[in-house]
Amino acid sequence: MAVPHGVQAAGWIPFVVAAIMTLMFSFVYVGCFRHTVHWNVCATVITALGLAVSLATCALVPVDIFLVSFMKDSDGQFKPWAKQADVRESVENTLLIAYYVMYGCMILFLFLLLPFAFFFSGNSPSIAERCCTAVKFSAIFVLAAFVLFVVGIFVPLDNKPANGTADRDVIVAIFGNFESTHIENAITLTMSVLTVAGLFPLIIYLGCGMAVWPIGLLKGRRGFREEEFDAQEQLIIHRTEAERLRARPTLTERDERRLAQLTERERLIQNHEDHLLAVERSFWRRCWRHLLRPIEILFGILLLLLALLVFVSLLLTNIDKIMHSLGPSRGYILTEPKLINPIDKILVYAQEVFPLDYILIIGLILFLFFCAMSAIRILGVRCCCVQVFRIGLKRTRPRGLLLLCFLLMLIVLSLNELIYQMAPQYGMFGSQKYARNVTLHGNTTTEVLPCSTAAPSGECVMTRMSALLVRFIYRLWFFGVVYYWASWVFLAVFLVALIFATFRKRRSSIEQTLSDDELTTG
Repeated sequence: MAVPHGVQAAGWIPFVVAAIMTLMFSFVYVGCFRHTVHWNVCATVITALGLAVSLATCALVPVDIFLVSFMKDSDGQFKPWAKQADVRESVENTLLIAYYVMYGCMILFLFLLLPFAFFFSGNSPSIAERCCTAVKFSAIFVLAAFVLFVVGIFVPLDNKPANGTADRDVIVAIFGNFESTHIENAITLTMSVLTVAGLFPLIIYLGCGMAVWPIGLLKGRRGFREEEFDAQEQLIIHRTEAERLRARPTLTERDERRLAQLTERERLIQNHEDHLLAVERSFWRRCWRHLLRPIEILFGILLLLLALLVFVSLLLTNIDKIMHSLGPSRGYILTEPKLINPIDKILVYAQEVFPLDYILIIGLILFLFFCAMSAIRILGVRCCCVQVFRIGLKRTRPRGLLLLCFLLMLIVLSLNELIYQMAPQYGMFGSQKYARNVTLHGNTTTEVLPCSTAAPSGECVMTRMSALLVRFIYRLWFFGVVYYWASWVFLAVFLVALIFATFRKRRSSIEQTLSDDELTTG
């Protein structure tokens, strides 16, 4: 019996709609940050497409969960079309192919298209010279991808259990057979390495952004009078230093550079004083102060509550793994969540009302995305703590856009693992239930329970996302340990950033605008 067309449409049409919306969103979003003067079509298009591919990969997760959940009724029985194992396997294989296609696109962007476009967007006027440079440096990334694929194909990744085949039999009995082809191993290894690489920017940018963005909305910007006083104070400091330098009989080369910097800084501050005065007298400023500011505060409260909900859910999952997982030698695989997890419960119940869970999970992904982006705007694109590019509206140069896309793709890729940790039950089985007969005092009754790894074999269907993750962690436990402890570091960074953002004085509009102008003049 084939999968009904209505089931396929209900699962894949929302994904197609989400993919089209992410494509439109990516082009608009990249257009907001693209430099108004220094830009090129190649960098803009590749950045937007790369961002759309990464977001569409996340949008595949709720499709996976919906299709496996829709196989069963609320009474725990398989629906007529899903009773045959080969039909369920067909759905699983389709989802698996979709994951591999999206993963392949991400590998193509991260190892070829983005590096090529980055080095092609150089300052050389010769197109041939830029092409040669781009091909030369892109070959390094292609070689790295080739090495990862060779390791995945030819190096055995089957980690030998500490307790021999007995331990393996227990794992297989819980999660099913882990057999896979060499190509699947190569893709999985490459994506796992990229996910681990994405954990570092995710911890820094997302951990800070989840605290700084909501608190910033609550606290707002500093008032006009305060801004004007700061601007005058900065002008006095710069003019005093400039006069001191001019009073010297002779100026060294270093003094001349410093004097030029001070003069330019004075000009920028004066320009932004005029800008602030114009904004303060504008109609929109009065509307913002009297009408929109309360909405901003309300929005900040909601985002802060959502950030705290994410924090609590992730904390509970980590505690659950300490108490009930298979331990570090098995990558902290959690066979059955025991502690009540708020986000997990909300998504499981919402999954029963189509497409409410799809809307919620996409909303959660976008919230985390914008949190990371808010931190990137403040901290800039950094490599080894050194700021490489600053990101500003309408002032980001092509190479800055491409590095921003590279960073966001790694972060979004790591979000799949983070979402699985925040909602383990939803991510593994969705809202599936199974029925079992219970005999008590000679009476036999049917009990309906949520699906878990404790269910009899064949009664529950795992999502392909969780199957891929568990399969790889089982074979290379080190990645599971990295994922687990990285989540603790993420929680710590969020707490530190929350304390810092709470006690930090409100941000200055002048400082933000000055930073944007420095992108143009620097």
